[in-house]
Amino acid sequence: NSSNEFSPSDSAKKYSSPEAFCCKDPSGGVPVFVMLPLDSVSFDNNKVTRKKAMNASLLALKTAGVKGVMMNVWWGIVEKDGPHKYNWDGYKELISMVKKFGLKVQAIMSFHQCSGNLGESCL
Repeated sequence: NSSNEFSPSDSAKKYSSPEAFCCKDPSGGVPVFVMLPLDSVSFDNNKVTRKKAMNASLLALKTAGVKGVMMNVWWGIVEKDGPHKYNWDGYKELISMVKKFGLKVQAIMSFHQCSGNLGESCL
């Protein structure tokens, strides 16, 4: 190495790899995350919908070796009662259910309205 050549430090290399921000699968495979239904938390009462089915699904995902789930966090549910009035109860309940099975969560903050595209079950 010449003195003019850029050489990142060991700590910079450590934090620049994708594994630093994710969960590398010990088997060397790619970690799989499965998208939960768009209506996993109800707009009407801010609670997890179909809890029994959700628990069964989470168990099946864990058994299949899935690393975690992805879920939309709908701002229209969180801030339903007005500006700066935040209610995270349904999402906290869902995250607790997911954690119970040892799965990771990737939350997608959704500030738009559910579009109702083919195959989408909107709130």
